[in-house]
Amino acid sequence: IIGERTEAKAHVQNFTLWPKLWKSFSLRTNFSWNEKKFSRSSLDNIPDRPGIYTIVIKPELANHPACTYLVYAGRSKSLKERFKQYLEVQEGKRKHSPRMEQGLTQYKDYLFFIYSPIRETSLKAVEQALIDGFIPPWNDKKTISSEVGNIVRAF
Repeated sequence: IIGERTEAKAHVQNFTLWPKLWKSFSLRTNFSWNEKKFSRSSLDNIPDRPGIYTIVIKPELANHPACTYLVYAGRSKSLKERFKQYLEVQEGKRKHSPRMEQGLTQYKDYLFFIYSPIRETSLKAVEQALIDGFIPPWNDKKTISSEVGNIVRAF
């Protein structure tokens, strides 16, 4: 039991679920979300365009359609390049934050890259709104806006 408890502890993720933020979410961008399994075979299907993306863990248990955990939100001037960089982290060819490295390897078979191409001029604002709305556990807490972050960092 001690070994299993230690193993399980390595999989604890802290999520902040805050309905007040969801209700006040004001971003009205018309997203065109696309979902790709996080694998080398998906690379050719990711566009070389600017956009925002999320990384989700999707266990696909019991064929449940809504069993996903959004763990990261980001932006990139090239979605394809960012996807490739994360694959290289997963393969041990590139360094990243310890949390990202651990997550990309620990949940390798259950990761999905969900992205939406958007104009480059909107990237930063859209990313910030998504981080503040979802408060993903793999994002650095410093990336949360000061208004939301001061409360979240208190825990």
